[in-house]
Amino acid sequence: MSFEILQTGPGADIGRLEAPWKELQEAGGVSHPMYSWEWVSTWWETFGQERSLLALVRREGNQVVTIGAFVRRRARLNRLFSFSRLELMGTGEEERDEVFSEYVDLPTRPGGFPEAAHRLADELLDLGGDNEWEDLVLHRVQPDSIVCRAFRRSAEKRGLSFSYLWVDRSPYVKLPPSLAEYGRGLSSNRRQQIRRGIRALERMGKVFFEKAGSVDDALSTLKLLAELHQRYWRKRGKPGVFSSSRFSSFHERFIQRTFPLGWPELWTLRVGTEAVACLYNLRLRGNVSFYQSGIRLFDDNRIRPGMIAHYLAIEEAIETGAKQYDFLLGESRYKVSLSNAERELVTVRISKPSLKETVRRACEAATRRVRNVILVHRDGRTA
Repeated sequence: MSFEILQTGPGADIGRLEAPWKELQEAGGVSHPMYSWEWVSTWWETFGQERSLLALVRREGNQVVTIGAFVRRRARLNRLFSFSRLELMGTGEEERDEVFSEYVDLPTRPGGFPEAAHRLADELLDLGGDNEWEDLVLHRVQPDSIVCRAFRRSAEKRGLSFSYLWVDRSPYVKLPPSLAEYGRGLSSNRRQQIRRGIRALERMGKVFFEKAGSVDDALSTLKLLAELHQRYWRKRGKPGVFSSSRFSSFHERFIQRTFPLGWPELWTLRVGTEAVACLYNLRLRGNVSFYQSGIRLFDDNRIRPGMIAHYLAIEEAIETGAKQYDFLLGESRYKVSLSNAERELVTVRISKPSLKETVRRACEAATRRVRNVILVHRDGRTA
């Protein structure tokens, strides 16, 4: 086995990665659209101007076994400390622009794990010189994913710090063979809300649930979704994700690139001619992932177009043989109530020993102690 190390400066052409990445993708080594070549290359086009690329391609003979594509930037962990950081390509953008890639992993040929991934992690963690780094962050990965297991083992072998920055839940639906069986798994209250919501919409007019059938239709639906989304969040004093031109540009490019592959599914729920909800879902290998929505608000809380849109999308997913409907991160009430399973996603930080890291940890510990004293004092006064 051998490694090929590819390095580029900010915004450079990364076309040399396309063929090996797609080779693994075709072999089944990519199971989620958010670490497909189409997603990460679109991400690089949109956000790569402030980052450099460090990619390791591992081969066995003429066959690609695994790829680790990381981007380097200067990142702050808090107001006091910044680090030379490596992150998986497709993650780490500024919060105002964040596309929030989830389930990110190493593209790895099926059967190639664990050996190939472990060796790639060993190689990356041992890099020095021009490739020196201070911390490495794996954003929103599964704890049992290839990338998380490989880098945890390699970090522990070297005595490097391996810690969770946060842990969150991702609700999803294990799709049964029929909608009736799915409905039986919901609470009686939720079933009643769905029936009541559908009847309320039908009293307003004829109900349509339509999927965009062309690239132009999909982009028009995305624009409509963005308008509904922005209206919803501005009423709550929040900017909304589509206030970022980079966020919008990323998704326009991604939809144009992948609509012919059947990945983006953009749905519109209409009553008569009026759109009351839009969904932006992603489908790959029998899995449907809900990415974003735009919902019209009604004063009558029996009218829940977002919930109805998801219910109808789940119905379509069952009818077309999908295996799961994933709500992605977040434990919003509607996600939990419509799901029947959940999984963990974590963000992991690996750091090298250094004076800066020691001081940072001491400051963090001191801050926690002060907060605990404040809480104890406050609770004592209010008891």
